[in-house]
Amino acid sequence: MTSPTLSGERSTLKTLVLNSDTLEACLDHKGLRLVMREALVATARGLATSSPRFVEPIGNQRAMGAMMGASHSSLGAKVVAVFPNNRSLGLNPHQGLVLLMDHLTGQLRALVDGSTLTALRTAAVSAAATEALARPSAHHLAVIGTGRQSYEHIRSFLTFLPIERITVCGRSEDSARLLLSRLRREFPTPDIATTPDPQLAVRDADLVVTCTTSRVALLATSDLRPGTHLNAIGACRPGAQELRLINRPELKIFVDSYSACAAEAEELRGAPHVVGEIGAVMCGGIAGRRNDAEITFFKSVGLGIEDVAAAEFFVDRARQLGVGQTIDL
Repeated sequence: MTSPTLSGERSTLKTLVLNSDTLEACLDHKGLRLVMREALVATARGLATSSPRFVEPIGNQRAMGAMMGASHSSLGAKVVAVFPNNRSLGLNPHQGLVLLMDHLTGQLRALVDGSTLTALRTAAVSAAATEALARPSAHHLAVIGTGRQSYEHIRSFLTFLPIERITVCGRSEDSARLLLSRLRREFPTPDIATTPDPQLAVRDADLVVTCTTSRVALLATSDLRPGTHLNAIGACRPGAQELRLINRPELKIFVDSYSACAAEAEELRGAPHVVGEIGAVMCGGIAGRRNDAEITFFKSVGLGIEDVAAAEFFVDRARQLGVGQTIDL
């Protein structure tokens, strides 16, 4: 008997294509935040895996990369191209695609815009960590960086935190001005200001996000006041560094993944003891913040399972809303 594959029988599974506009139409900040929390908990419990990030330099600071993730119900991969000069063309420096597979057959279920998905899921991961570690009364957010991640983090945090003040810090005055204009137009309630000085930006802040491509430390943990919660997401490759760690008794460090941060988070090398993975805090396995004086530091380098879980979330939302394009491969 000839196998179905050799006889030319085609699968009836349709592949859903989600572009940036469709992802935006399907966005539910709370729902995505909960899905990222579940992915982090599964990682800490050993119920989800993420491959080491593969990066292949291709010259002129450009690179190709790939990362994969899998759990009992999800399977997929992300392929990215990093082209820093895209900024001069008005394009995102990170271009990519997430491939979502059927976990039973391996068939291609969806193709999802990787640039937008990465921006949205990264902000949601930071939001989930902030929800687990920050003081409930935190209200002054400082963001170091003026790119897409800065905007997405601010937008995400405003959906669940009582933020009254936002301070944006960027090296480019033009970029900072553009971001400030957009934020004031879309979010008129918080008091929003900019500064080129990172230390000044965080001086009175109780929430900090660093999302830059810096290769030298912009801040030291000694610049943070007691009670601050910090999300460090920008330095996700060896050689990159946003922060200089200075040991303080009130400093507690958490990571998205021990193995991923050991391989990629250079700013944690030689660091004081890392308390544990954030997923373990979220499921009650270890303690998070113990008092209002502690400084909690969440280091995230990004995991393949986050991309896969986020893709699953958006595919489910798209099918509920009847949006997206279906193709037959």
